[in-house]
Amino acid sequence: MEFVEYTIGELAKSIRTGTTPTKTNEKFFDGDILWITPSDFKGQMTIKEAELTISKLAVESRKAFLFNKDTVLITTIGEIGKVTINRFPIASNQQITGVELHQGIILPELFYYWVKLNKGLLEFKANKAIISILTNKHLRKVKVVFPKSLTDQQKIVSELNQLQDVIDLKIKAVEIIEKLKKTYFLEYFLENPQSKEWKYIRIDETRAVKNTKYGLTEKPNSDMDGYPVVRMNNITYNGDINLSNLKYVTITKEEFESSQIQDREVLFNRTNSPDLVGKVAVWDKGLGYTYAGYLFRIILDEEILNPYYFSGFFNSSFGKYVLRNKARISGNLANISVSNLLKQKILVAPLDLQRKYENICNTLNSMKERLQVSLNIFQQLFESHLQKSFLFEDTSELRNETYDESEIFEELLMTFKFEELKDKNRLNILLKWIEENKFSDFEKYDVAFKHLLLLLEKGVVEQKSIRGKIKLRVSE
Repeated sequence: MEFVEYTIGELAKSIRTGTTPTKTNEKFFDGDILWITPSDFKGQMTIKEAELTISKLAVESRKAFLFNKDTVLITTIGEIGKVTINRFPIASNQQITGVELHQGIILPELFYYWVKLNKGLLEFKANKAIISILTNKHLRKVKVVFPKSLTDQQKIVSELNQLQDVIDLKIKAVEIIEKLKKTYFLEYFLENPQSKEWKYIRIDETRAVKNTKYGLTEKPNSDMDGYPVVRMNNITYNGDINLSNLKYVTITKEEFESSQIQDREVLFNRTNSPDLVGKVAVWDKGLGYTYAGYLFRIILDEEILNPYYFSGFFNSSFGKYVLRNKARISGNLANISVSNLLKQKILVAPLDLQRKYENICNTLNSMKERLQVSLNIFQQLFESHLQKSFLFEDTSELRNETYDESEIFEELLMTFKFEELKDKNRLNILLKWIEENKFSDFEKYDVAFKHLLLLLEKGVVEQKSIRGKIKLRVSE
């Protein structure tokens, strides 16, 4: 396989960074055009939904523009190197850069996989400011090594797509759970006919906030030494806490203990881009973590406001709208201080209903955690295949590395071609699953049995009599 080297600038027909329409004109928002932000990047190859939308007027007024179909979209401010592809024209904020490629040189899908593999390289190329920024100038200079033949590129893409398709389905399932949370919140509170009898009261007047504490002023300075620091990127737009990509800070034991996050405290992201400021989440990860200065934590009197209800309120579309419009904006950053947040009104719902909502959140979160475990395994497997796909030197150790696929074999089986099942490890897993009837439904068992029949016919698998019983074994 022949490999070639180009800079991203040489591969690109255009490189453009998105924009944010003027917030003061409400007619620019809530239209029919997807307007994506980094929070919409969940690991899926193609983006089909977004939390936010803009109107045609925003585009016609040149306050935003549309990326052409099949543009590779990369986050270039904050968390660098998250990536997706659009299959129809969409817009984005200024944290995202779109690379439209010369498809006669490189396939968009192959470049997408290259970016996923080289996220660390792009992070290294970014300016190390308060918030990392990868400028278009620096992005253009990054070198890409890839197979020259489009046929070879398509082969790599097809192989990686099998795992990516399963990952996309799992991400979609997680998104459905998130939508269920919001649906329950609307049904229980904002759209509940009884809510007309409840009152909207300023948070500080409810007397529910027992204490608020700003995060550390010390900057995280390590990837492994010190105390783990929760940063604004660890809080998702949906109100979850993602502890991947943790950083660490060197502080005294006393400083850590005074800033240690406790379960059921609320974390609030006070500084971010105008569309991401005000992310809020309930901490449920136990002791052992501190938090950065762009966050503050809120300790609530749960006899007045339940933390899951508080988080759900400000993660609802209504709550996000309130916060975005109350933020103080300076350039590309917005800020919501503690005092400004406490001035906002919140619907004080009956406490028993607030607690009922918490129970629903816990049930849905448990479902999501199980999905996430499976998703993480797939992503690890995907990463190993991704590295092998771009090897252009003789790195036999990595090529021969094996991974335990047994935990996710049932789902992998639905993606395998016949030739891919000839791997000895996979054959042994298949035979074990068939003998122990471990399949969750008949459809998956039927697929496995059809593969088995063909393997027997081709002589890859054989039946042997062992102690008077017929057993399936991999042929020698």
